[in-house]
Amino acid sequence: MNKILLTAAALLTFFCSMAATKVIENPLLGVTNVSNSTLDFRRIEITDTSTVLHAHVKFRPKWWITISPESFIEANGKQYYIKGASGIELGEHHYMSETGESDFILYFQPIPADTKTINFKESDNSTGWAIWNIDLTGLKQCPMPAGVPKALAKESKMTKIPMPVMDVDSVTVRIHLLNYTPDMGSTVNYFINHIGGQTNDLPPVQVDENGVGTVKFMQYGPGYIAFYRIDDKISISGGATIAPGENIDIYADCNLSGRWAMEERPGYTPSREPAFWHTGRYYPIDKALYSDKYYGLNMRSGRFADYHMTGDEYVNDVINKYNTTIAEVKADKSLTPLQKDLFTINLSNDLLNAIDDYKALARLTYWIKHNCYGQDVPKDSIKTELKPEHYRKIASMVDPNDYRLMFAKGSYRYNDLKSTEWTKAGVNAKNIDDMRAFSILFNKANNGTVTDAEIDSLRTLSSPVYAKAVESRNNDIKSQLAGVDFSLSQPTPDVATDSIFDAIIAPHKGKVVVVDLWNTWCGPCRAALAQHEPGKSTDLSSEDIVWIYIADESSPTLKYYNMIPGIKGLHYRLTPEQIRPIHDRFKTDGIPYYILVDRQGNAAGRPDLRDEAKYKAAILDALSKK
Repeated sequence: MNKILLTAAALLTFFCSMAATKVIENPLLGVTNVSNSTLDFRRIEITDTSTVLHAHVKFRPKWWITISPESFIEANGKQYYIKGASGIELGEHHYMSETGESDFILYFQPIPADTKTINFKESDNSTGWAIWNIDLTGLKQCPMPAGVPKALAKESKMTKIPMPVMDVDSVTVRIHLLNYTPDMGSTVNYFINHIGGQTNDLPPVQVDENGVGTVKFMQYGPGYIAFYRIDDKISISGGATIAPGENIDIYADCNLSGRWAMEERPGYTPSREPAFWHTGRYYPIDKALYSDKYYGLNMRSGRFADYHMTGDEYVNDVINKYNTTIAEVKADKSLTPLQKDLFTINLSNDLLNAIDDYKALARLTYWIKHNCYGQDVPKDSIKTELKPEHYRKIASMVDPNDYRLMFAKGSYRYNDLKSTEWTKAGVNAKNIDDMRAFSILFNKANNGTVTDAEIDSLRTLSSPVYAKAVESRNNDIKSQLAGVDFSLSQPTPDVATDSIFDAIIAPHKGKVVVVDLWNTWCGPCRAALAQHEPGKSTDLSSEDIVWIYIADESSPTLKYYNMIPGIKGLHYRLTPEQIRPIHDRFKTDGIPYYILVDRQGNAAGRPDLRDEAKYKAAILDALSKK
């Protein structure tokens, strides 16, 4: 079979060389559903006899990929099917090299020479790789997508970051997907950041054939809504900094996923052009981030500060970094006044967080230096200890009570400040103290369990928004939970925490048990669940297979109970204390994580089952052993 394909490919190459050839080097890619790897077409040749796509793939070293023999390209509404391949055997496992990269050539039926764009697909039913809007005209820069209102291209008069709106009110957002076609999917996933943390338990937005959909939700103080994926397949980036009470439109360019894929090309310079636009009051702030430069303290680099430093050394080092970067911002003539103010806010927020969370930053630096992420750090390894005078020194430079710090962009948010050491040091840090008290009860409100007395305790805080937000969220969740069937989740066995796993699988001895550790907020988990579910009624349909799904309480109650009816199996939702021994026992490296239990009750962690083919093969192999 392989020889036949290679011979066909050689003949096709010969005939291509005899015909007039149109060549497009490094064509611009549009929308791609390739999320855990990179598929790129770096050269396309169009002749009278063939359309030739030169592919480059980057994936995990020594893992395999396939290209379906049913693959086709779409041009002007017509399908042109694959005829052969060189460097890969269609439909067969193609193992990646030790570098994780591979090149091969795909040959398709000829398309019209004047075709402007094509789509590549492995199937008609949205499975397999797909890339839409591959440009054949020779464009070198991504054009502004059609559909963006001209008014949003105008320069803003805003020069200073305003005080945020501290209130609780509904927000209506209409998402407009640009460069969209219905075969990309019909639902858009999103999350919302706000002063209480993050809300990710809302149902996805349903979009129409034009890629337009509407969502309405309660907003707690200033925040950010981020749309991030279509049908758990296509990555997008469309969002907005929002204020309570707004009614806005967001325009998101689906072609951004193609830009990310092209970043793997040698010599490719990523575009800093925006991929989203919106009509909200804070659009100038979001637009200001699209600069060729970004100023922050880069605290998650692993080289931020030496964990051997004393408290004085650490604080002086942080202040020097802050002062140096602030001077760079002031001297940068390419920045607008609004950008300078935004980057100053960013740096002020980073300075506070560098002190507030110094122990975690020192631990991160240790992990990265010793390549032992997540492991225990020896007690005598981190020397940094801060004293009250250190907190007072930083507070003399930055006001911890400045609500504008909520607009800071970066890994650490103002809302993340939680240390009690500021107040102990005599610093007026009422906002930090209030946010800490508020966030504890808001997280409790996510399960609808806050009492009236607890809400009343928030009414004495610096802003009425705190009590209003917790009361609103608590009542909303309680109302929705009233209709939930809690029997969908199994009761946790009443045994010691380190025996819970054995108690869960014990009733199923003699059968093959597939345990899936997951959570609702985990995108790869949701994608894997959708991929596995059809097999339960086809090739993995057997009364001798037991499907067990274990999540923890980081999965919001409402979203968890809304999701599990669509997942066939037994479901358990454990506390952090109950799930920890399972993670420790099987040395989990993330989720989804699979544990396969054979008929004798022997359990083995199987992270390799993240590979769909290995997942099915391992289950069938265990099933075959009586």
